[in-house]
Amino acid sequence: MNQNLKKEIRKKIIKLRDSLSEKERIAKSAEIQNKLFALPEFVNAKTIMFFYTYGSEVMTEQMIRGALKSGKKIILPKVDKNKKELILAEIKNVDTDLVKGTYGIMEPKDENLHIVKPNEIDFVVSPGVAFDSQCNRLGYGGGYYDNLFKKTSKHIPKIAIAYDCQILPSIPVFPFDEPVTKIITEAKIYGRK
Repeated sequence: MNQNLKKEIRKKIIKLRDSLSEKERIAKSAEIQNKLFALPEFVNAKTIMFFYTYGSEVMTEQMIRGALKSGKKIILPKVDKNKKELILAEIKNVDTDLVKGTYGIMEPKDENLHIVKPNEIDFVVSPGVAFDSQCNRLGYGGGYYDNLFKKTSKHIPKIAIAYDCQILPSIPVFPFDEPVTKIITEAKIYGRK
């Protein structure tokens, strides 16, 4: 029953997110970036995992470039479909280190892959489809980030970035669903109560 509800929510929120114009997405993403880069946890983090934008998600390319420029060690995920997990790899250059991978998402190239263990990361920027104000997260249904969060240190900030239209009063949660620490939207920052 809850799985069907999750599917319906995904469909509804993606449609809502897709309806934002590119101009709106650029403006909202810039607002989100300002809030993210001002977070003390982000400022103090040395090794940061980002995701590369897929479809109408918050635009992360400028964030990745900005974080690289400020001297952060940047990690991006590469999907291993067979193992149902994310391979984490360091990138040093957005223009030369990425290639279109699984699901059509830009990910680190196979050649000279600098693999990083989940426990080496001290800050995660997480995607997601829908969230609630309690920081519960509904992803695309693959479980990739839930699995990753279980392998990272419990104490590291797991910060989701999303548009405010992706925040719902509540979302269905299963025991294997991992919440995030905070959610940053263009309108506000949600933290766990």
